[in-house]
Order: sequence, then structure tokens, then C-alpha cells
Amino acid sequence: MLPKEVVERTIYSVSSIYSENVVGGIKKKEEISSGTGFFIDKNIIVTNMHVIINRDNIMVKTFDGEEIIPKFMDGSINLDLAFLDLGNVSYSPLTFENSDLLKIGEYVIAIGNPLGIFGNPTVTFGIISAKNRNAMVNDILFENLIQTDAAINPGNSGGPLLNMDARVVGITSSMIFDAHGIGFAIPSNTIKIAYDTLKANGKLPKIKLGISGISLDQNIPKKIKQEADSGVYITDINPGSLAEKNGLMKGDIILEFNGNKVFSIEDLRFKLAMAIETQKVILTVLRDRKLINIEINV
Repeated sequence: MLPKEVVERTIYSVSSIYSENVVGGIKKKEEISSGTGFFIDKNIIVTNMHVIINRDNIMVKTFDGEEIIPKFMDGSINLDLAFLDLGNVSYSPLTFENSDLLKIGEYVIAIGNPLGIFGNPTVTFGIISAKNRNAMVNDILFENLIQTDAAINPGNSGGPLLNMDARVVGITSSMIFDAHGIGFAIPSNTIKIAYDTLKANGKLPKIKLGISGISLDQNIPKKIKQEADSGVYITDINPGSLAEKNGLMKGDIILEFNGNKVFSIEDLRFKLAMAIETQKVILTVLRDRKLINIEINV
């Protein structure tokens, strides 16, 4: 369908998010949007976690002008996703595409509230420039990102990235502030997995191994580096933690997470945050130059 038809079908499901700050005891309402969100259910919107974290008095303004104080359901810093309950309202949720089916060069549309410009959401147009991009932000490695040349500026964060069938392929994020001419989005499949888990369990699992560790790409003794080219070297184990209960030991090097290579401590945190479909995790570790698999029941 044409871009204008995509917009007509979806823009009413996109909302702006702003906050109220207390300055000198006087409540000051920020009319400039601090971010974007969109309906994933009739009364639930999804946005980026960095849009709402450390903000006071979050307010959602729907496309038709209704202002609602949302209830925070749950979210994940490592996934940069947050879910807000708007209570007794009923809006049309957007439909989702399988983001694994995206093709490089495919046309996409981003809807959001860039640069805090007052008014209804704005629209930008572009293509899928790349898939499976990784980006380090605030010591967290975000993996499997979608890259697009559709303009994504501060304020766009949390808005939908749509294909030409008016289906969500990702949630846009301007978390990489020094990016020029490129934008990133978290794939729709990640959002769907997180929301399905939230609906089923009432919360997003927060798996904490209870270890202290360093990446093998950091300044560590040469002897340790010679044993593996990447991974996480465990420097300490917290008493009573999952790590201790399941047999991890100080000096272990975590090489794989459910069969996927672990590149760094940040990568390990991301993989733990993404482990929301399973009740167990298998870590492949190097101990005394031998590979062993350790099952972590979560």
C-alpha cells in the first residue's frame, strides 16, 4: 500500500509521552514530548525504557488528545522496553510482522514525536539498511537491531517502525545519540516475546546469576586470555546466588549461552534479559582447560 495509506491506518494508535516536573514546589508541565509509544493491546502501550526511566509523573497523550496517567506494568533496561497500562480505555492496537522476514532494501515508515515538537506525531520514510546490528549503549550491548535510514531523532524513541503492509517490524530508538543519517529499531519479535511473557507471568523475568566478571577483551592477565578469545571471566560468586547453587565457580570462563557465543559481560547481561521464553539456561564454561555445560534453572 502507499505510504499515506500506511499512516492513515496506524497513526491513531501512536501516542506521545511526556512528564511533569516539580520545580521550586510548583508543578511545571512539559508540553514537549519526551518520547513516543504505541498500542500493543487495547489499553496497553509499549515504549522504550529509556523514555520513562528516572522521569516523574509520566503522562500519555493519545492521538485524539486524551491525557492519561499510566500504570507502569514492567520493563527491562537491557531490552530497552517498557509496558504501560492506560486503564479503562479501548484503542486499536497495531499488528505485528515477523521481523525475521525483513529484507534489506524494504521500505519502512517511522512515526514519532521528534525533538519534542508540540503537536501530533510526525512521519519519516526510508528503507531497511541492515539487520542484526549490534550497538553498545551505556555499557549494554544491544544485539539484533534493525538499521534504517528513516530519520529517528530524540523524541521518536518508542514509536513504531512499519512496513508497507502497515504492520510493526520494530520499535524505534534514538538511544545512540551520535548516530548521523542512520536509525535503529528493536525487532518486533523481541517486543512480542516480551509482551507475551508479561501477560503470562505478570512480570518480565529478571535473571540474576550473582557473579562478578570481566570481559576477556579487557585488561586481564595474558594467561587467562590465552585460554579463550572471548567470554566472561568470573572473578567472584555471590553467596546463595543462582551461580553458586548451580555450580559455577570463581575462575570459570563463560563461553556460550544456550549455544550462542558470549562476547562480553554486557553481552551476557543482554542474553540473560532475552531469556524470557525458557525456564532454564545452559552455560558452556571453560574450567581447568575443560569444557563443561552448566544448567541454570531460573
